[in-house]
Amino acid sequence: MTAAGRRKPAARESGQASPARQHLLRSAAAVFSDKGYKGASVRMICSQADMNLASVNYYFGTKENLYFETFQYVFSDSSRRQPKWGEIVVPEMADLEQWRAFARPHFIRVLGNCMSRDKLSVWRRRMIALELTRPTPCIKKLMEEYHQPLHDFFCRLLAAAMPASRRDAAPRWSQIILMSLSSPSHLIPPMDELLLFQGESQEVWVAQTADFLLELLTARLRELAREAREEAATPPPAVPEVPLP
Repeated sequence: MTAAGRRKPAARESGQASPARQHLLRSAAAVFSDKGYKGASVRMICSQADMNLASVNYYFGTKENLYFETFQYVFSDSSRRQPKWGEIVVPEMADLEQWRAFARPHFIRVLGNCMSRDKLSVWRRRMIALELTRPTPCIKKLMEEYHQPLHDFFCRLLAAAMPASRRDAAPRWSQIILMSLSSPSHLIPPMDELLLFQGESQEVWVAQTADFLLELLTARLRELAREAREEAATPPPAVPEVPLP
């Protein structure tokens, strides 16, 4: 999928959020999350929305545009209620306990979004799972708009707790953390209930899982700080004297 040659959707040109357009997006989310990009057709989506084929052309131009706009739609609810990852300022913190307290709500936010069971979130989780197993050209744009800002935030978060000499490891650690936090999104309801203990609520699971991951991470950060201190305290090896000829 390339941006070149696409016809700009009419709704974007006018800047108007039409109820009909929103209805089409909701119907598209239901169909794409069930059939995937290749399995879904514009005719199926229009049938779901009880609208004619011309409406997709008018509002979105192409099936490809509609697909990416649908991803933006299913991500819109969580992003509207919470700050964008790139806008969160990571302050200077005195110690790891303060860092852990700052990091905790952000870990819970990611896990909570991945476990949410509202309609929009379930569609989002299904579309992500399908995109990961049957990727479309849209995957690059999705990575740029949704994964990269989150990855960059966790890099900044980790760098704030790492010794300066170890901060080059922040990107790799960030990827590992994101893999751990986002893995529940690959379990489509009701399969995600396998993660829960009997009678446990999702809210309790999310909080306890975030605390467990933070405990492991904080312990490793302490080790990293100790290693950096020991390295700084170790005198450099003596340079042997070379006798003059």
